[in-house]
Amino acid sequence: MHIIASILYMICVLFAISWGVLLRRKAKTEQATERIFEVFGLLMVVSLILIPALSLSPFHLLWMFPISFLLGLLSLIFPFRLLWPIASFYGSLWYIGLKPGKDSRT
Repeated sequence: MHIIASILYMICVLFAISWGVLLRRKAKTEQATERIFEVFGLLMVVSLILIPALSLSPFHLLWMFPISFLLGLLSLIFPFRLLWPIASFYGSLWYIGLKPGKDSRT
C-alpha cells in the first residue's frame, strides 16, 4: 500500500509541475495570464506540501486536487477572491524570464 501511495504522490507532483509549465506556455503564447489557473496551481502545490508536513497519507490527494480545482473556479466570487494575490505571486514565479504582456485576468 505504501508503494501505491508513493506512486500516487509522484503522479500528483508531475501533474502540478506540468500545470505550472502549462501556465508558463499559456502566458508565453497568448501574452496573457488567468487567475483561475494560478489559484488552481497554487492550491495543488499547497496540497502537495501539506501531505508530508502533516504526515498525511498521499491518498488524501484524491480529494484535495478536485477541491483545489473547485476552489479555483470559486475564486471568481468574493471570499475566495482573496486567494488571488497569493496565487498571483505563485504564478509570477512561473513567468520569470517571459516578456511582460497584457494582463487579461478574469
